[in-house]
Amino acid sequence: MVAYNFKDQFARLVEAGIKRQTVQLCRQRPTRVGDTLQLYTGMRRPGARLLRVERCTCVSQVEIYRGEISVNGDNLGPMSTQDFTWRDGFSRVE
Repeated sequence: MVAYNFKDQFARLVEAGIKRQTVQLCRQRPTRVGDTLQLYTGMRRPGARLLRVERCTCVSQVEIYRGEISVNGDNLGPMSTQDFTWRDGFSRVE
């Protein structure tokens, strides 16, 4: 199983199944399609809470540089970037 921790600001969205993606740094053992994911908030703190358990359905390489996002080497345009950030739990692109 693979555990991911989410900030309090995203916990409600993760728990409700609305936030269904996350951008994370590379791990020593990369997450793979089919892995069972344990999604927490407050990990390594008293009161940590399991939000949900899901199966990983997709893994993509994401690069973010100066407000531009590329997924698996394909640059996203402005509308796609806005959609990507909204699906990741942010209300607008800065």
